[in-house]
Amino acid sequence: MEHQFTVPAIKRAYSDDFTRFGRPGVVGYWFEMDHPYEGHRNFADTNDIYLNTYNWRRILRPNTTVIDIGGHSGDTAVPMGAMTGGTVLTVECNPVVRPWLEFACEMNRHLAKYIVAHEAVTTEDNVMVTFSDHGNQMCNGGLVDHSWGIGAGNNSIQVPGVTLETLCRRYLTSEEINRIDLIKIDTEGHDCLILDSSREFIDSLRPTIIIEWFSSFDNAQAAAMFEIIASLDYVALYPKNFKFADATEPSEDLLLIHRSKLDDFLK
Repeated sequence: MEHQFTVPAIKRAYSDDFTRFGRPGVVGYWFEMDHPYEGHRNFADTNDIYLNTYNWRRILRPNTTVIDIGGHSGDTAVPMGAMTGGTVLTVECNPVVRPWLEFACEMNRHLAKYIVAHEAVTTEDNVMVTFSDHGNQMCNGGLVDHSWGIGAGNNSIQVPGVTLETLCRRYLTSEEINRIDLIKIDTEGHDCLILDSSREFIDSLRPTIIIEWFSSFDNAQAAAMFEIIASLDYVALYPKNFKFADATEPSEDLLLIHRSKLDDFLK
């Protein structure tokens, strides 16, 4: 089947042999955005960090479905697809960076089934929300939510929003939904609010979840995040060593395991 797509401005193109991901002789590709605020990252080195530092070998399983909320330029979606060989639904509501994500997914269709969604994932269905940058010319950003202490940056746009369950049912088959094994959320502070608003859907699947510990959170917001995690019957671990996480000891990310699966995971 022929695919048509636009090639965005690229600063550097990378390839990586995914043999160490369990895909012997298979090569994947990633493209660094030509954007003044995009930092340099070596694709192979980043993939090694995912494998060896963040323990993706323990977290990602073959032939499963992964939800990647906050896909940016595809630097997580591409290796996730390489490791699972299943379906990757990657979500990016920022129209400035989404062309690089779409291009990366098109160039890696031999690795997995990639689906790119343009909606924001929100706590309510069928809403328009404000996406704002962090003073970085829309290279990165998040949803404005003054009740959660997240204000607007220099540039803001309106984007459509849907809940996590609606998003999955819109883009995935029933079989793919039943195979959801990992949800990665990086939404600049809204991660736990998304989970909190999708309780029944999350509980029906009980997937492994990776969320960002938003760097701007104060102690009260961090405590509220841990309260939401516990109320969902999940346990927060540090992904680098699988030790139990503490609300007073920040980390870049948290690994969430449903309590019913914790013993098996830690074996």
